[in-house]
Amino acid sequence: MAPSCLASASAHNATAKGGKGKPGSKGKKCAASIIVSDDGDEDEGLDLDSDDNGGDSDDVEFRTGGDKKIYEYFGKMGIKSSKYNRRPGGVSLRNLKRAAASGGAPGRVGAVNRYKDILDEGSELVLPGLGSTSLPTRAEPSPLAAARQALALSSQCHSLPCREEEKAIIRRFIGAVVSEEGPQQSGVLYICGVPGTGKTACVAEVLEGLRQQAVEQEVQLVTLNALQLPSPHHVYSKLWEKMSGQRCGPGRALQHLEGAFSAAGTGGGGGGGHMRGHRGMTLLLVDEIDVLITRDQAVLYNLFEWPMRPGARLAVMGISNTHDLDSRVLPRISSRLSNSKLAFQPYNVRQLETILNSRLLGSSAVSAEAVSTAARKVANTTGDVRRALELLRRAIEIAEREQAAKAKAAAAAAASQPHAASSSSAAAAAAAGPRPHAGTKSAGAAAGAAAAGTATGSGVCVCVAGVAVSAENVNVAVNEMFRSAHNQLLGATCEMDRLVLTALLLELRASKKEQATALGIHHRLVSHLALLTPDAKVESGEVLASLGRMAIQRLLLLQGLWGLGSGVALNVPKDDIINVIRQDPSLAAVHSQLG
Repeated sequence: MAPSCLASASAHNATAKGGKGKPGSKGKKCAASIIVSDDGDEDEGLDLDSDDNGGDSDDVEFRTGGDKKIYEYFGKMGIKSSKYNRRPGGVSLRNLKRAAASGGAPGRVGAVNRYKDILDEGSELVLPGLGSTSLPTRAEPSPLAAARQALALSSQCHSLPCREEEKAIIRRFIGAVVSEEGPQQSGVLYICGVPGTGKTACVAEVLEGLRQQAVEQEVQLVTLNALQLPSPHHVYSKLWEKMSGQRCGPGRALQHLEGAFSAAGTGGGGGGGHMRGHRGMTLLLVDEIDVLITRDQAVLYNLFEWPMRPGARLAVMGISNTHDLDSRVLPRISSRLSNSKLAFQPYNVRQLETILNSRLLGSSAVSAEAVSTAARKVANTTGDVRRALELLRRAIEIAEREQAAKAKAAAAAAASQPHAASSSSAAAAAAAGPRPHAGTKSAGAAAGAAAAGTATGSGVCVCVAGVAVSAENVNVAVNEMFRSAHNQLLGATCEMDRLVLTALLLELRASKKEQATALGIHHRLVSHLALLTPDAKVESGEVLASLGRMAIQRLLLLQGLWGLGSGVALNVPKDDIINVIRQDPSLAAVHSQLG
């Protein structure tokens, strides 16, 4: 019987050491291999791993290279061929054959073709239904694309440079809370600084390093963003829910917290009696804490007074976007803040250059002059590192666009060369010497291609010769970001329009959405910004009039029917709005609310 193809997960017609066997011999385990003949009959072969005495075979003969591949493959998996049908859930020839028959065309031919694909000697071993499908690999990004991705705000940064002293202070404070050796200490740490100075990033980096120690010491971390709370008093509800798992209103939550952070509450009495068992340390981190300012300032007073009580087992870290919070609160609160204040100053030119270079990771695609120009421009305005990253990233996009245009022009010029010139060049090359291989390029052609650049189908340059991003590209990006038409319109807005824009930014940041409502903007003005400046206490009609003016100038986009329920979205970059508002001294009271 001449077999047409081999369909097995082990060798057929194998001989064990010290003896021979035939298909169907008595005492042999005959489920290891299957031969499909021309007439469609199946013959069972010998087991690879068993001899007459039941022992394992050391010498195995294989008919094809595919047999050996499968035998070695299953050997690496730790599955012996003698156990194919006895192993629960294991890979058996019967299962392989059944899968091949169901996956192929109806009838014997489909199964044979599937087995033939499996055991083809000239191909890699592929088992149907096993392993994972290989995904196409993407080409490596160009140096410019890699630098642009590294400068993105969403890019992960393992360590924030130029803030070692601030991180050391934060590490000492949190280390005292999660201390393993001495008693855990309560306290208050007030962190302040303008946006973009690395406050939240430093705290997150230190917390990540001490997270395991906090878990071992059973320290509960509660993180809140005050801007996302319906009202300042809801901080009580969120804190109590995190500590006890119970939901209740601000008033009842305040009663429970008063009992929990008092000496009686630690013993199980008072309002804190709702918490079962021993209560460990609680570390409360409140971002945008200046939003919690109320008329009587009771919320801030309670948050900074509770850690001072004996046995409170509470530590509070507050992050603010302003340096003068301690001067705008009552003396009983400022006395606690001034003794525990950590100020983050805006980045200077040297620090911004260090941060940008750390992101670029020594990339040669961006010149040192380009990095220095971007750092100087941002340091002279806001010192916001996010602005510097965005400015340099935009300069790289401009350089990519220029190189793609050059590559396209070079390709068009090469295509427009007359055929006569090509013929004369070929004749000269033939006279000079032997013609090079067709698959290679001459040194001059390679140098010309490298100088011109190569463009992909998307128009992005993938070949960069030398430095590509210069200081001129950064200057073009500066003109686009600071001197565009919408920046001039923003600079001409009145104080009322800028207050409305500030309220819109706060509402979008609180809801984490791309659109707000006119009613939400008015509520943010009268309930939040009015506490900082009396000019923000306006009627809803004035808000609608302001939104209408800016919609006509295409600074905003309005959706839906005109009224308080209209949807409002930004039509200009958020950073440009923040920059214009920060340059207005009459709105200094609301500068702290800009993120």
